[in-house]
Amino acid sequence: MERISSNSTLFFKIFFPSFWTVFFGAFTIAILFNPIPMFMGWPQLTTRIIFVLLYLIGVVVIYFTIFQLKRVELSSSQLYLTNYVKHFQYSIEDIESIQVNNYFLFSLGTLRLKSKGAFGREIRFIVDRYRLKNFLESNPSSATLLQVEGL
Repeated sequence: MERISSNSTLFFKIFFPSFWTVFFGAFTIAILFNPIPMFMGWPQLTTRIIFVLLYLIGVVVIYFTIFQLKRVELSSSQLYLTNYVKHFQYSIEDIESIQVNNYFLFSLGTLRLKSKGAFGREIRFIVDRYRLKNFLESNPSSATLLQVEGL
């Protein structure tokens, strides 16, 4: 079994959202209970509204982007998906395609299933390009079934 998602998935999925919500949430609460009439050159009410909105927008962005990341592992005949709470196993024949989009610091993969699975039809993950290439080279029979684009 070969993990093709990056080690940084755990950091982005668990640690980053936890620290961001706790520390930015505590800062927002401190702003709400701050009795000073002017804060950073803005009136108190404006500052409170801005920081509450920034906090809520941040939580929504984290939920719809980072929380959607999954850990992906492949074997010669099976696909294993987890969100670090629930674990699911599929046959490798259930994969329609894997598309890799390269960004500056990381590669984001979209794994499409032929039918809807427990996490939906499209699974997003941070690709470990070296491990994915290694898997495809060491498993030529599985590589013919997978349609990998953008690698």
